[in-house]
Amino acid sequence: MRLYVGHEISRGALDFYKKTLSFLDSNEIPIKKSRIPHITLKSPFVISNYRAFSNLIEEFARESKTALYGLEEFCFFQEDSEDITALKVAPSPGFIEMHEALLKKIRLYDPNIFFSPYDSSNKMHHISLVKSKDVGSKLTKRAYDILKDRKIPESEMALDELCIFEKTDEGTRVRERFQLS
Repeated sequence: MRLYVGHEISRGALDFYKKTLSFLDSNEIPIKKSRIPHITLKSPFVISNYRAFSNLIEEFARESKTALYGLEEFCFFQEDSEDITALKVAPSPGFIEMHEALLKKIRLYDPNIFFSPYDSSNKMHHISLVKSKDVGSKLTKRAYDILKDRKIPESEMALDELCIFEKTDEGTRVRERFQLS
């Protein structure tokens, strides 16, 4: 079973995300509408005992406080040889602290779980908008060029829920949600 852990965006961030995708679509950038808008906190890994892992994340969420983040700017970068245009997230100190604790808890749970170089609270937190695997590198870069000077609304969002996402051949789905305290 291939999973990852993250936060599905909601409210203000989701509204802005949808408006941005609509703007890109109107500028002839094809949009993958099935993507679940989220912030990844633990990159994909394979696990055999889902129930035990789910219990771990549920316990962690119960013990963790809601953290804040904002939207900073549009960005363009490469991750695993893939071009990505995204919304850069400005995490609060509480967000960073929670993220570090989550990664530590997962490592202690199973030291054999794969950790990529992106599994770090120091990584650039982001919400992907366009990926080259979906539209090609040229259109992914064009999306960034269209967006780079657009204003990002002042915002403060709550990371108040953790999700376990499951990747399947049909796509990605939210397997479970856990509210933070």
